[in-house]
Amino acid sequence: MCWLARGQRPSEICWRIGISEKTFEKHIASAKTKLKSRTRDQALAKSVLLGLLPL
Repeated sequence: MCWLARGQRPSEICWRIGISEKTFEKHIASAKTKLKSRTRDQALAKSVLLGLLPL
């Protein structure tokens, strides 16, 4: 999620770490569930506020 917070697109992140976009979306869905967020942006914001992402 750190790269998302820095503004990289999901396709760029997938290419960089060598996973499919479907796998990426599964990981994002898992993070949204754990953070009790409705959207990816909300999950990112909560991660930053909780100090889970090193920015």
